[in-house]
Amino acid sequence: MEQLQNVVSNKLTFTLFFGGISALTAFTILRNKKGKKSQKKGKLYFHSVFRSNRCIWLLRELNAMEDYDLIDVDVWDKTSKESKSYTETVHPHITVPALQYDDLTLLESGAICMHLAEKYHSLMPTDLRDLYKFSVADCVLGYNMWWASEMKDGILIQKYPELLSYLERLKNRPAFQQTWKSPKPVVV
Repeated sequence: MEQLQNVVSNKLTFTLFFGGISALTAFTILRNKKGKKSQKKGKLYFHSVFRSNRCIWLLRELNAMEDYDLIDVDVWDKTSKESKSYTETVHPHITVPALQYDDLTLLESGAICMHLAEKYHSLMPTDLRDLYKFSVADCVLGYNMWWASEMKDGILIQKYPELLSYLERLKNRPAFQQTWKSPKPVVV
């Protein structure tokens, strides 16, 4: 059992670390990209229960849902007309989420969240004291905590009372509750 706990702990650490590294890498690439800012509505391609929910949750926290069209992509049906269009115009590997403007397509939920926080100048800590406040990082890591609590009856985080407490605080946020009130995100 102790060996299993070590494996679970190592996998959780790896998942959190790798997810953070990929988000920061993608965001660094985004920040270095020059171009005009689009004034049209953005498109957020998602599928329920995927990491897309991080982005939907953050849009709700930012009160920015009206700035984006949410498009549900059935990633399991790769033969549908919509899926073929998605692979040709947005993402060749048909993974979600993806955020698209006229002049920019972002992949990876962490990078999308960082972009949204920077775009709306909100939920990004600027002072060390702000690290204790809710931020974009809570949407990114909170999704991982929620996912871990749903898999295998929560075995991944059962032994971590601090993580469970953190997850409960996140679950009490209205935007979190709106995002997860049904198995499929409610699109308004």
